[in-house]
Amino acid sequence: GIPDLDTTLRGGFPNGGITEVVGVAGAGKTQMCLQACAVALSNGMGSAVYIDTESRFSPERLLEIAKWRLPDGVLGTPERLAAIANNVNVRRCNSTEQLMQILETLEEFIIEKNVKLIIVDSIAAIVRREFSGQAIQNRQQQLVKEAQWLKFLAETFNIPVVVTNQVTTKFNGGYDKHLTVALGTSWSHCVNTRIVMERLPDSRKLTVAKSPIAPVTSIPVTIGGPGVEQAGPSFLADENFWEQRIAPPPNEVPFVLDGIHGLGDLE
Repeated sequence: GIPDLDTTLRGGFPNGGITEVVGVAGAGKTQMCLQACAVALSNGMGSAVYIDTESRFSPERLLEIAKWRLPDGVLGTPERLAAIANNVNVRRCNSTEQLMQILETLEEFIIEKNVKLIIVDSIAAIVRREFSGQAIQNRQQQLVKEAQWLKFLAETFNIPVVVTNQVTTKFNGGYDKHLTVALGTSWSHCVNTRIVMERLPDSRKLTVAKSPIAPVTSIPVTIGGPGVEQAGPSFLADENFWEQRIAPPPNEVPFVLDGIHGLGDLE
């Protein structure tokens, strides 16, 4: 769906691993997930599982993206568009217990329905609600359990698993603070590929910040009717991308701690 992203990742979201999409509120994480569903099911075969922890799944938006992206004629018929919507199996999830129940019972469904894609939007929301700053160790243990199941499903069925994550504020002493990926180091080690989406004052970009097969690469993007679209040529980002830090939303100054709900909790 995004030419240079597909090229950088050698064919889109990798099969057999976890791809994490990170960003502040309004960066386009859910748009990216809906777009992934539309593209994965565009040939009319198979299905997708969309685990929605924040009630952000929109069938109307999914259909809008599909209409923009499918050519007129056979692929763009009302019947084909309806099939795409019907083949996205949405699972609402409000707790970590519910999420584990869903993951532990997905194998048979994946086989029966020829599932091509699993999405969790978002992985951060429920754990940050359930575990306060005093329970970081318990939270990390829960995240490892979730990651183990997600990796098992990705590897066993050779399909991509896409999760969205939020951001949090990191303090370097005094008043020096910046946005960084939420959920900590242990979770970061569970992720195979990380895509950071940023909303700048007058533009947007996404960066492949972690990948076993690609250098750190940034791509200018826009968000419109077709979803997330490339807006310019990609370029190799500075190797010290993480030292440059994730850009905060325009005109907003983050001042929050992980576990107390950061800006990312609003998305």
